[in-house]
Amino acid sequence: MSAELPFLRGLDWPTVRACYKARTAAAKELRALYDGDDHDSFARYALGMVDPAANYSAHDWVLGPKIIGNNLRATARLHDLATELLAARNPRKVTSLIRAAGLAYCKVGVGSELSCLLAPDVYWVCNARSLWTHLLVRHGDLDRANEALELYRDDEEESEMYWRKWAALHREVGPDMRRLVEASRLYTRKIGKVEYFWADAICTMTYEALAV
Repeated sequence: MSAELPFLRGLDWPTVRACYKARTAAAKELRALYDGDDHDSFARYALGMVDPAANYSAHDWVLGPKIIGNNLRATARLHDLATELLAARNPRKVTSLIRAAGLAYCKVGVGSELSCLLAPDVYWVCNARSLWTHLLVRHGDLDRANEALELYRDDEEESEMYWRKWAALHREVGPDMRRLVEASRLYTRKIGKVEYFWADAICTMTYEALAV
């Protein structure tokens, strides 16, 4: 039986499923745009400028215009990054591929969402929502997770969520995403078939319900 995670007990599971469906639909559209010839349309969609569900990190921090406006050949290079991620199909290479792309403002949060939307059978999301939930799963302490979040928002290095730590934290997040999926079976009969989208939806709704 799945190990219990008590903070999941009070989640609104229909809303989790709605969030999951939004990500699934965004992924389908993103892949169709990737397969087309219009790099500009692909980039705008991939950066959450058309649909927030395509990239919460880019949308929430309004990073799309900054990425496109501050990088030469930005849209083509973002498409190239997508190609590298699809070819690698290796979560251990995500952060190094993002770094090698050299796109200003496109770091682990934005890049990991891109990777997951392109290949959710391989890659998981490592954004503020999933990192915060990862801390909650790992420590079982809501106050500790919220303290880390508050320090992160203040750009404090001692935060467990400090942005310079995200590349290292990316690998830690995956196992806890799988644990979330297994634990969710205790609280709802119907779970999403795409594991990392389902975990992402749980993170999003847990964050909205419990984060300070």
